[in-house]
Amino acid sequence: MLNLKKQFSEKENKDYYLSLLKAIGHVPNDKKVVYFVDADLFPHVIQYVEMVYARHDLNQDKVLEKCEALKAFPIYRDLIRQLTTDYKLSEKQLPGVFIYLLKFGRPPVSPLEKLKFITFINNPSKWDIQATRIDLGKIFNFIGESIKEKAPAVGSTSVPDSLLSPVKPSEPIVTGCEEPDGLVWSIPPLVAQSVK
Repeated sequence: MLNLKKQFSEKENKDYYLSLLKAIGHVPNDKKVVYFVDADLFPHVIQYVEMVYARHDLNQDKVLEKCEALKAFPIYRDLIRQLTTDYKLSEKQLPGVFIYLLKFGRPPVSPLEKLKFITFINNPSKWDIQATRIDLGKIFNFIGESIKEKAPAVGSTSVPDSLLSPVKPSEPIVTGCEEPDGLVWSIPPLVAQSVK
């Protein structure tokens, strides 16, 4: 976390931490108060982000490149599937959505952005990224905002259904990332991964 303070501006750091707070249910308020119920969960979200980088930033350069990010994608697959149901996307387009969110930090809004979005997610050669923790935080912001918009009734869980009963894809999604042994890596149909 100290590296973040040195690497990014004060505004970027504040936005990042606010994104992580929103992902755990914090609703920003005029008093700028974070309630204990949210503060209690905050270290878990920080640990989650750090584990994504510890596990997937293979060259330890503090950014996720295309192939590293795609290896992290299964963690987010079901949630992205649920949050993008309005777009009527196929399973094979979901990795592109993940990369798009890492690169641009938010879903498309205007008709022109939506056209660029569809073009982007269907063209893996455009998936050139250098995603920092700040960029991953933007995905948490998207998740937090999306969950807030689709908030359940008071007293029910805010955990997305896809996390409770994930739907597994019927076939692997080929991404085009080359492994050191020359094999093409694909996202396996099962979400669960073994810890190395």
